[in-house]
Order: sequence, then structure tokens, then C-alpha cells
Amino acid sequence: MRRRSVYLTLRLNAVKAFRRAAANTASTLKEIKNCEKLYLRPNTYPPMTIDDIRSICKDLPGVTEDIKWEHDLVFSIGAKMFCVVGLEQTPTSASFKVPDDDFDEMSSRPGFKPAPYVAKYKWVWMDDINRLKKNEWKKFVIQSYELVKEKLPAKLKKQLGV
Repeated sequence: MRRRSVYLTLRLNAVKAFRRAAANTASTLKEIKNCEKLYLRPNTYPPMTIDDIRSICKDLPGVTEDIKWEHDLVFSIGAKMFCVVGLEQTPTSASFKVPDDDFDEMSSRPGFKPAPYVAKYKWVWMDDINRLKKNEWKKFVIQSYELVKEKLPAKLKKQLGV
């Protein structure tokens, strides 16, 4: 809640500065109002839910879903995990595989760290699924899926139809 109020305060200050600048130029009132709408519009993307992640994962071919370790929702291809979501945590955490080149950068982002037990396989853990927008989630889930899928044996890929 505090983060949002600071954000709105910064935007209001930007609008005040724009009004002062507009008063010194020949800007029309309509241009000023349009700018205010732009600066005052809060981030309106909806929060991520487990169901959103489930729908992204289940749209991929050959994906299975099950509960492991009594409280983790696991998405797999060919019995190999590519995404894990915690079910009984608030906020909801998640883990997924990233390319070797991106591992250090992803692990150093706020709220991210190397995933326990699987960091050596270049998995990252995030403390809150809302740290990523839906389009970012889609990108990382597909990327993780592809990384795991490419290491499956050819025979299994053929059986799964991928």
C-alpha cells in the first residue's frame, strides 16, 4: 500500500511540474488534461494468480500437472519439472528454469534468488508471483518449458507429440 501512495505522489508532482511548464507556453488546456490522464493513470494490470500460471502452462503441449511435496503445484513435460508454484504461501512463490546466461542476472533481481536444491540446474525462485506481469510470466514459462523439453530423449518427444 505504501509503495502505491509514493508512486501516486511522484506522479502528482510530475503533473504539477507539467502544469507550471504549460502555463509558460502556449499549450492548450486539452493538451494539459491529456497529460494529466497519462500521469495519473495507476498501473492497472491485474495481479497474477495460480490459475493464471496454470492456464499459461496447460496451453503448452504435453504438459502435466501434479502436487508434489504436499504443497507445491508442479508443471512437467515428460515427467521433468519446468515450473513449480507454492500453494500454501502468502504471497505465492514460484520457481522456474532459466538459461545459463540469464541465471546470474535473474538471481540478482529484487525478490529473486537461486532456487533451493535446484540452483545448480539454473532454477530461480521468486518470493511473489506478482513480481512479474502476465506477459513476462508467459515468456519465462515458455522459456523454461523449451529448456526442459530440448533435453528430453527423441523417443519421448515423439510420444508426447512435441
